[in-house]
Amino acid sequence: MRTKCVWEKILPISVGLMLYELAAGSSFYLMELSLVLLAGSFLFEERRLFMQLPKTISTLGQELKRLCWVWIFLGLYLGWEIVTLGYSIYPEGVFDKYKVVFLMVCFTILILWYRQKGTSSEFLMDNRRKTLLFVFAVSAMTAAVLSVINISFPVLYPVLYGRRLSLRLDYNLFSQVVLFGLIAGETLIGARQENILCKKRLFLWLVCAPAVVLSSSRRNTIFLLCFFVWTMLYTAVKIKKEETDSLGKHSLKAIVSWKSVLQWAAVLMGVIVLTGLMQIYLDWQYERMEERARLENREVTGISDGSALERYEQIAQGGGESKRKIIWSVAIREYTDFSLTEKLTGKGFGYDRLLYQKTDDRELLEAYAPESRSLLSAHCFVLADLLNSGLIGAVLGILVWVAIGVRLLKMLLAGEKGTMFFVITLGITFANNLISNRYGFLYDKYFWLLLSML
Repeated sequence: MRTKCVWEKILPISVGLMLYELAAGSSFYLMELSLVLLAGSFLFEERRLFMQLPKTISTLGQELKRLCWVWIFLGLYLGWEIVTLGYSIYPEGVFDKYKVVFLMVCFTILILWYRQKGTSSEFLMDNRRKTLLFVFAVSAMTAAVLSVINISFPVLYPVLYGRRLSLRLDYNLFSQVVLFGLIAGETLIGARQENILCKKRLFLWLVCAPAVVLSSSRRNTIFLLCFFVWTMLYTAVKIKKEETDSLGKHSLKAIVSWKSVLQWAAVLMGVIVLTGLMQIYLDWQYERMEERARLENREVTGISDGSALERYEQIAQGGGESKRKIIWSVAIREYTDFSLTEKLTGKGFGYDRLLYQKTDDRELLEAYAPESRSLLSAHCFVLADLLNSGLIGAVLGILVWVAIGVRLLKMLLAGEKGTMFFVITLGITFANNLISNRYGFLYDKYFWLLLSML
């Protein structure tokens, strides 16, 4: 058996540190160090690849072949956005975006090369792909555990939300990393056909699920609930199918293992109880912080804007109206006022950000302070593309996702194992970029990672 190169051992570590940094905002330069070691070891150990460039390109071409149309549309989409830089009147953010795009293109090439040396073409049979899933899960659990520890002992990171869990201000991104790690871990455990109440599964759910809920991320809590229901139903049907040979029965009892449903209910109850206890602990810890701050005659650290459960209660009662409708309406009105040429080609990179700084929309001005408006964007990759790169850019971006959807549908119809992992995670990535993400899905690290794994 061929011994792994050093870069092949460093790559999963770099991916894990990158995901952890997504959740925490900082890895204290560990990710940067791993990238230097990864680049150096790859260039040295694989130097022959540059001497045999035609063969190397041919091998990579075989890896790209399955997603041929995805890569074609992605290349056209990226190329057209670069063209829009030529007539941009607000190019701020180009470096911030394209340093990430460049990094992820390099990661994509490395993961493709790493994968093509794998042991199996099947996703859940290949040790290298399973290693990447394991890295997803470990980085998520590390972030979740440290978020709890940091509330009690804020040594590594400041306490940003006194009564909620997050290692960074962008709690949606923190909870997404934890959620995707949970999905990856569940995929690995399900592939091994572990018992529902096995220790690994209980540990995974009890570590990750409360952290997602207590982050106060509405979207990721909804995704978590949907994933739980899907996993429960899928395993219940799968177990029943394995237990019985009576294919002619059509009653609900004949296709669902109610024992497994009850076991999943026990997992859910454990998550609910632990989440409630952790919220009580967070409230108690925050009261201690307030008392200590009063005694020392200083302001308490951490944003006191209610606990996660209180925020969910406000939403259930009709409160917490999203400001996205205002943001979207401003973008739509601006696009309808474009000339025909501008509707086709847009006004160049970054215009969706400039728009919110120069708008005189009364609702937006009332909803956001001037310093907040400087950070606003269209909060939807389609609207951002219409403003920046016009109908051409928007259509190319949509075609990228249509091509991904077609590929996933073919995989589902062919019954390829592990397909649902990509359906769920890429589906969440698509949804997130429809309602958020400042620089569009090219800036989304999960988009590139999942695509290279797919």
